[in-house]
Amino acid sequence: MKFYKRLPLNRKDPMSGRFAVEADDRIITTTTRGMQMPSGTALERTTVPVDGEIRYNKDIGAGGELEAYINGTWEIIKTNRPATVTQQEFDNGDYADTIFGPLAYDIDPSKPENLTVYVENVPQIPGTNFTLFYSSTLVPFTTSTTVTQEAIGGATVLTVASVADFNPGNLIAGTNIVGGTTVVDTSATDLTITLSVGTADVVTSGTQVTTTFNTGTFVQFLGNSLPVPNKPVITLLGLDGYCPPFEV
Repeated sequence: MKFYKRLPLNRKDPMSGRFAVEADDRIITTTTRGMQMPSGTALERTTVPVDGEIRYNKDIGAGGELEAYINGTWEIIKTNRPATVTQQEFDNGDYADTIFGPLAYDIDPSKPENLTVYVENVPQIPGTNFTLFYSSTLVPFTTSTTVTQEAIGGATVLTVASVADFNPGNLIAGTNIVGGTTVVDTSATDLTITLSVGTADVVTSGTQVTTTFNTGTFVQFLGNSLPVPNKPVITLLGLDGYCPPFEV
């Protein structure tokens, strides 16, 4: 009796080695063309992934990246290509803001050491001077303050307890603030927030207003690094050789 030492996966050609399972459970292919990986968006990943899964994630970067599930998390598979270092400069800290971003591309919030941060020319220590957080449409990051002086209907300036992290461009919400209103400017000296749209009605003293950050990864300064002085905040991304290093 003749025994096959290989399980062919091509029924029309039982002896084919183009894709087969060997007797020792090795999966082999002899094709010279290529093998297409499973491909899809981040939402189309396996519901319960296991270590060792490999796929092409269309959501990463401009055109997608290979990723693998390693030790309980999805990681981009690093390829042998030169790193692109991205320098990104944000507005001055003005002794009020603690949050800066979003970064040019998303990196793992649990790995702030993958990012180099400077306040002007002073390097900041990850985990001591700053951390990272990710804001998304599903889980947006917000911060709030209270109005300390009543504003009339149609007002575009609010006097508040703190202007920290009410960054220009962020959505702002609160009683009698029109939906879709954004922060135009803030003053740490006068403790005022300038709105893109006038208030719908009177905003009384004590009213809480909330600002919502856009989608992306942000740098948040900590502890003795506060308040952030009136100096430019500069980040360098890509020094670890990943382009980008991680996707959330």
